[in-house]
Amino acid sequence: MALPLEADMTILAINRIKVNAGSTPVQVTAIGRGEFQFISPLNLPNKPHLWLDFKSRIPRYPLWLQGKIIWHAKIGENCYEYGVQV
Repeated sequence: MALPLEADMTILAINRIKVNAGSTPVQVTAIGRGEFQFISPLNLPNKPHLWLDFKSRIPRYPLWLQGKIIWHAKIGENCYEYGVQV
């Protein structure tokens, strides 16, 4: 699998309350056991109550991940990196 991988990110729930939000493209930069990382121009809060959904496609296979942000860092002007626990 070639990284970075483009994915569509959607906010699923805030404080366990489902929300109906659109999606935004992000770049998945690493996928590991129980965690993955992505880059986005959005400055999202590092809060455990924010539940996210990520959808992408690896040739011939859909990829679907859900999780919460466990760390984040500003890596440039309007560019943030996040770690997500799945």
